[in-house]
Amino acid sequence: MAVHVLIVDADPSAAIVTSAVVKRIASDAIVEHELSLNPEQLRQQAIKPDVLIIDPAAHTFRALHLLRQCQEDLPALRVVVLASAPTPALRTAARHLDIAAYLEKPASLAKLMEKLRGVLAVHEEGGQRAPLPLL
Repeated sequence: MAVHVLIVDADPSAAIVTSAVVKRIASDAIVEHELSLNPEQLRQQAIKPDVLIIDPAAHTFRALHLLRQCQEDLPALRVVVLASAPTPALRTAARHLDIAAYLEKPASLAKLMEKLRGVLAVHEEGGQRAPLPLL
């Protein structure tokens, strides 16, 4: 089964680049893009994403709350933070939240590929998708 990736980034150009990197690593990945994160909408989706790649800058003060809420609602969700406006609070929170990877923009494509390759690694075991490994 293909990995389902949700990219949340207010910058459509950045989302296109991130999507291209995901597709290069996992060509069969299902990739969706949203400009902002709505945990309620995410909860109601029939097919939940396996991986959330988010630039929390668009959510300003609510970003950390939204990340915590997503992790509470979807505990199997792997979160990758790709921060365009990193703050000391965001860096600290990334260390304390269950974040699979944290990068600050501008990140090199090589670094982005390296981090996402570890997060997107999907192993088939008896037709079942094994849990995604954390970095």
